[in-house]
Amino acid sequence: MLNEGLFEILNKEFKLNKLEIGEYHKVDKKGMHFVIDSYEVEGIGHLSILNMKAMCGLMRMESIILTTYEKDAPLFNIDVIKVLNKTTLLAELYDVQVKPLRENALKKLKDIKNNNSSLPLYKTEPRWYDSIKYKESLGYSGKKLLPKYQEISTEYLNEFLQILKSCKNVDIKEKSEMVKVYVNGLLASGPTAEQFSKLIGKEKTRELFYEHIFGVR
Repeated sequence: MLNEGLFEILNKEFKLNKLEIGEYHKVDKKGMHFVIDSYEVEGIGHLSILNMKAMCGLMRMESIILTTYEKDAPLFNIDVIKVLNKTTLLAELYDVQVKPLRENALKKLKDIKNNNSSLPLYKTEPRWYDSIKYKESLGYSGKKLLPKYQEISTEYLNEFLQILKSCKNVDIKEKSEMVKVYVNGLLASGPTAEQFSKLIGKEKTRELFYEHIFGVR
């Protein structure tokens, strides 16, 4: 749906080194089919791309996760989920920084959110990570919106990359500790981690998340 175009942006911006992830590249169990790719982003951190199909193709999900370790930037995550004729877009940033961003650093992302305020919002129940999710994150859900989602996600990614360029270098070990807090939270109570645990078990799910999805260093 969207991953190919967003990946091309990242591939032009950074030097990406594809990583070998063995059995985790494809997970096919209980009617769910995942394809996962993992990359080292030179000078930045880790990129993972997930594609999932279920319900004989009636449900699809694509995710792009950029976790920065050498720059003190937020964790970047875009999900597109299609179930029957309804499509959801989530573009989210999480505060895993050692030091806060400067004031108004996310103003242009806030502008994107304000400019699309007429779109149907995606509503969720309260989650444990709400306190570290930036308010500039987006969530929409509706019918016949995929072309609009492509436009929004491309704009959102491009603006984030401009923010990333302005972020300062950071101690990798110190930044990694911040990322671990987020990843451990997902493993403890995240729906995606719970689903993977049912498919491949808790130990392998932890290895998948730590080593391949978030590339914890």
